[in-house]
Amino acid sequence: MRSRIAWTWRIALAVSAFGLALYAFRSGVVVSDRPEVLGAGILTHVYYSLGLFVLGGLDLGVPVQGPDGARIALWFAYFLAPLVTAGVLVESALRLLRPAWIQRQSLRDHIIVVGVGQLGELFLESLYAVDKNPRVLLVDTQESQRLLAKARNQYGAPYVCADIRSASTLDAFNLSRAKGVALLTGDDLVNLEAAWAVLEAEPDMSIVAHIDDIQMKREMDRLMGDAEGQRIRAFNMHHMAADRLYDHHLAPRFEETSARDVVVLVGFGRFGQTMLEHLRREASDELERVVIVDRTAKNAVAAFNMQTQKTAFPVDVVDGDAEDPTVWDQLDALLKNVAHPPVFIFGTDNDSLNFRLAMLLRKRSRSLEIFVRCFHESRFSAQISEHYRIHVMALEQMMHEALEEQQKEWFA
Repeated sequence: MRSRIAWTWRIALAVSAFGLALYAFRSGVVVSDRPEVLGAGILTHVYYSLGLFVLGGLDLGVPVQGPDGARIALWFAYFLAPLVTAGVLVESALRLLRPAWIQRQSLRDHIIVVGVGQLGELFLESLYAVDKNPRVLLVDTQESQRLLAKARNQYGAPYVCADIRSASTLDAFNLSRAKGVALLTGDDLVNLEAAWAVLEAEPDMSIVAHIDDIQMKREMDRLMGDAEGQRIRAFNMHHMAADRLYDHHLAPRFEETSARDVVVLVGFGRFGQTMLEHLRREASDELERVVIVDRTAKNAVAAFNMQTQKTAFPVDVVDGDAEDPTVWDQLDALLKNVAHPPVFIFGTDNDSLNFRLAMLLRKRSRSLEIFVRCFHESRFSAQISEHYRIHVMALEQMMHEALEEQQKEWFA
């Protein structure tokens, strides 16, 4: 919007300069170095009027004869036309060079995005989907030519390599003029330390911090009760994915079945733990049991139970590699008396393994409902989903949808 207004003014000034010069020449003004202009035709007058934007009248000389008003108009054109040209050239040079310090100083109502990795790029893509021309300042702790080029070419935003926890860095970022800060580095401690540093420097700032470690996220949720915690919004991408999976797929399924359901979680990493925590909170009365399959399922579930509250349904564990046939024999023994076919959720950190196990399971049974966690959605995953009748949960897509909704609330 501001760019459009600026260009409107430039065009108006350029038209004014040209119009004043043309009016002067047509009114009979004589210039000292080109006296023949007096009797020339309109094309010659147009040519000399346009030449003012390049030479500013240096090739014409000064107005020496003609009506007073017309000579004054030509003097105005002499000064105005070169100013218009100089302004366009200076701005073009700045746009080409894009010095970061000028871009930073001109920012208002901007969002400071710290950490431009995989999550940071997802955040930016969602931000641009909501607002076609957002003002952002990109910050990362590591200098990267790839990120620098992407910041310039794709986002048109200044990019700074700095430690956001430093007081001198915060002073240089014009926090008082910012709309919010999004802390998205891969280090939870950096995100949290930076959140409190920003809060100390600017107490009313809207701060969003990604917490990758699930246990740390739980502690942060408990901390939200105090005054500082309420002003720092902590989120976890696996929590967001679990919310959408449950609301869009599992909750309708549980409501349709008359008896209690059984859920099998294959993989008990961050996604699997988040999923179990969500099921305990939202579906205690809907489930008969949950079965966990993982290499270290017993120890992982024991540690998980120490950090969370247990609920009504039991949790069975099967220790072992999900590709081991004996593991599936143990699983068959646990599930032989269930009332409805169980729901399988393949949520290991290995996307290829999730798809491979889901395809093998579909060959064993056509009645199971199967969900597969992956990060990217692709034509291949869509083909697999259609052919094997499995639900593909692309974290990237779910995060896009969730972030678009949350960003409106975070930076309103």
